[in-house]
Amino acid sequence: MFVFRYINYLFLIVALLTISTSYGQQAIIKVLDSKTNEPVPYAHACFESISSGDQMHNMTNDLGEISNEIKEKTLLAVTFVGYETLFDTLNVGESKTLFLRPTVLI
Repeated sequence: MFVFRYINYLFLIVALLTISTSYGQQAIIKVLDSKTNEPVPYAHACFESISSGDQMHNMTNDLGEISNEIKEKTLLAVTFVGYETLFDTLNVGESKTLFLRPTVLI
């Protein structure tokens, strides 16, 4: 009887730790210039949940990084003056490095 109770408690602890670590992780998106591999600070990012349509707008930091706070599969659009708009799809908890291509004005 004691062994079964111990196993149940152990299972509960492992389940709680798994849930808490999955919610504690942030998905970081890094935005870089495709020619120089330098970060693109202050690029605008629009995250849109595919299922609910909820949107979150934010800007990359000095290192060209931004976190995806939406906990569902997400459409992402990244824009910055002098670069082509980049569109991508992100899975929950997915971190990614994206490369913006500079536009050539003639």
